[in-house]
Amino acid sequence: MGYRVYLGKISKHDRKQFMHLKDYNTAYDFWEKRKDTSYSPEGYVELAELGKYVEYVSDGFELEEFYNYDLNEEEFVIAPRELLVFIIEQYRQSTLEFYQEAVRTIDSGDVNKVKRHLENKVNEWDTTFYSPLNTAPQDHAQSYPDVRLTKSWKFEYAIFNLLHLLHTFDWDNDYLIYSGH
Repeated sequence: MGYRVYLGKISKHDRKQFMHLKDYNTAYDFWEKRKDTSYSPEGYVELAELGKYVEYVSDGFELEEFYNYDLNEEEFVIAPRELLVFIIEQYRQSTLEFYQEAVRTIDSGDVNKVKRHLENKVNEWDTTFYSPLNTAPQDHAQSYPDVRLTKSWKFEYAIFNLLHLLHTFDWDNDYLIYSGH
């Protein structure tokens, strides 16, 4: 499956139950006794998958470690609002560059690449087997309802999940978590 990066949330109140974990051995024993893991602890809700082999946290943002011990090869850090805005801008820039390249490709007379892209769009929007839109009724009694607007990983659609998250996130009561595992 490979290393993937996610955005999620956990309440500021829920974090307190993990503050006693001061070293790896104590944490290992703690997680062995539970059904959850250090990258998906009780109270954590995954909000967006950012993809494989991406790295946004090295761009100079002030991040706070969620735990008081080293996670080795995993990441689980508290991210500021500015990081989410930065990721949204990266998605916008990637989408813009793709369409600029498509225009250059058409201008050069090579329409096959653009045609393949449009054929992929037809397949994506043909909901016979899969719909990129999340139109299923939400069971809000469920512990972790799926709050995504779209299930597509394509930047041009996934950006709307991130914008929705930006404008509905409860920054006063929850931590935005950037995690990778």
